[in-house]
Amino acid sequence: MVPLAELRFTARSTGVLAALFLAGCSLINAPDEIDLGTGGNPSTGGSPSTGGSPDGGAGGAPPMCTVPGDCSALTNECATGDCVDGACVAVPQPINTACGPAVGSSCDLADACDGAGTCVNNHVANGTFCEDCDAGSGNCDLCQTGVCGDCSQRASTKTFRAPLSASGWTFTGGWGVYSETPPAQSNGYPPLCMDNIDNDGDTLIDFPDDPDCASQFDGEFAGGACSNGFDDDGDGLVDFPNDPDCTAASDDSEVVGPIVFAHPVVGTDGNRKHPYNWGGSELEVSSATSPATLIPANLEFLSWNLDEGFSYDLKAVQVSLDGNSFTSIAICPPGNTAPYVFCQAVGMRAADAWDPISLPVPAEYVGQIGYVRFIYDTGDGCCGFERGWYVDALNFATDCACTSNAACAYLDSECGTGTCDSTGECFVTAKNVGGACTATGSADCTTPTCSENGLCEQGGIELEGARCQDCPEGEGLCDYCQQDNCLNCPDLQRFNDTAQGQGDLFYEERWLFQGDWTPYASCVAANSVTPTTQLCFPSGDVFNDAHVLPSVSNDGSRVTGTQPPQSETENASFRTPNTIIPQNLEFNSWHQDRGGNDTFNLRDRKSIRISTDNGVTWTPVFDCDGNNTVPFCQPWPAFTNRLADDWDVVSIPVNAALVGQVGMIEFTYNTVDSGQGWERGWRIDDMNFARCD
Repeated sequence: MVPLAELRFTARSTGVLAALFLAGCSLINAPDEIDLGTGGNPSTGGSPSTGGSPDGGAGGAPPMCTVPGDCSALTNECATGDCVDGACVAVPQPINTACGPAVGSSCDLADACDGAGTCVNNHVANGTFCEDCDAGSGNCDLCQTGVCGDCSQRASTKTFRAPLSASGWTFTGGWGVYSETPPAQSNGYPPLCMDNIDNDGDTLIDFPDDPDCASQFDGEFAGGACSNGFDDDGDGLVDFPNDPDCTAASDDSEVVGPIVFAHPVVGTDGNRKHPYNWGGSELEVSSATSPATLIPANLEFLSWNLDEGFSYDLKAVQVSLDGNSFTSIAICPPGNTAPYVFCQAVGMRAADAWDPISLPVPAEYVGQIGYVRFIYDTGDGCCGFERGWYVDALNFATDCACTSNAACAYLDSECGTGTCDSTGECFVTAKNVGGACTATGSADCTTPTCSENGLCEQGGIELEGARCQDCPEGEGLCDYCQQDNCLNCPDLQRFNDTAQGQGDLFYEERWLFQGDWTPYASCVAANSVTPTTQLCFPSGDVFNDAHVLPSVSNDGSRVTGTQPPQSETENASFRTPNTIIPQNLEFNSWHQDRGGNDTFNLRDRKSIRISTDNGVTWTPVFDCDGNNTVPFCQPWPAFTNRLADDWDVVSIPVNAALVGQVGMIEFTYNTVDSGQGWERGWRIDDMNFARCD
């Protein structure tokens, strides 16, 4: 084989060779001899230019190849040899092209090409749960360097202190690994210091820009939130000592923050709903199921709950041999009894106030490989003080025992060092505590810091609900922080209100509603067609269904709450906050009126305009005057009622000069007179603009 250092090329082939090396190609898989020319070997006295003579007409060394077949030595699973300008090059296969041997185990997945000509091993992360070892399910080690090995001895205790500790578990609902509980919050709106509104009128908005905000949970008014005379958390209680969330008048927040555990544990946030700082709630029926494990005579673990207990928040612990049919060995029945300590109602407790639990297992399960399941049923969405149910220090589903720190080196990171505990479980010894670490979520929604547990804690809970601008769609199209990520704006503005535990928060404060325009009217008054019956709009089975409540509406010439029906003249508008102007204004529309395009007598007039300078000047976008093609401009048949679910899909083109700019959009409705008694106004929903407001 010719040493690489001794190869010499003519000027004609040098550039191609350079491209070959820069592309990551190699001659590793080439045969021992490749004819790259007959250049001499300077070390043996040969001349580097003996590949041809001037008088022979060769003009230097002959080409490396003439057809692609001459370059077959460069062909492998991830590259194809080709002849380009007389030189052999390896053309890489597309990235993720399958290569390598067949899948070996759950620890060694299908290999793939890297797009640069190399086949890359696809081993799962060391420490990942597996159950396809030779010894069988429940008797395996964790994955190490692509191998699922047998386990001869297991750790005595299972905790969740390492990044992959919950690998192999099956979670539904809110179950997962938690370092802290949700904060206590029940008002249904973001705290004032993270709602992106200048609540106190000092032109400074939210923490940290407003010095009146001591944290995201503060109230944005001068003085401590517990002594400023305002109900900062919206729970109907003002300041210390009236608000139990205030421990003193000097408190800077009326909101009780998260309860932080000593280390990560497994649990569920119960009826709490993301984003936590908005105080949303939900009914949850969920479970956490262990991987296959040797079932002991007694299931032992630590339990921590902060909820209503047996009255509403029901719990059960079950075992199974097949993972499908489960038997309850402990259950919290509804009623006034608490047979187990985790069935008791708890209003507040310290982070370290764990209850030791020991549950006898029926003899037919003891010593068998099976599964353990925790079940949680909140019964309802109440209440904001609750934090959920958590478990730790299990005597089942334990890891394969380590014997030295070296066996735990796979846990080494910028925040800690893998260490073998006396229980035989690998955990992380902390380093660089308080230092910055690599975030896995949004930069706007996390404050990644090395924790005292040796983990890179994202710190996203306190930022949940805060506005952000680094979502996948990009700045100006982002909504809020949730679970460490910046969410895109919803596809459509549906006026959802998280205060009622539904959908995205609708920020009414950012909109301008005049006259009878409102986002909250569910019904429109009776009219001359049905003088004793109002028309109520459906809410739908799914809150995000199209053209269901809520929607923004104006009852036009109707007078709400009058009997018999009365009429009035209405001339009013509503205005969006500043938003990115789309190419077309798209929305669903419902109207029952005279349209607004009558050639001789314009009534129930409708128009749309846009301002890109905060309302100083306006550009007309659409007017029903002279337009009878857009549905809401067409008169509804007089003295007939329209069905509540009969909506029109509307698309209004926008002037090209406005598209992509930031501006406010205004809808105007002018009935001109008090109508004929049958009209019921105009409603709009499902907008493709102002989606985050």
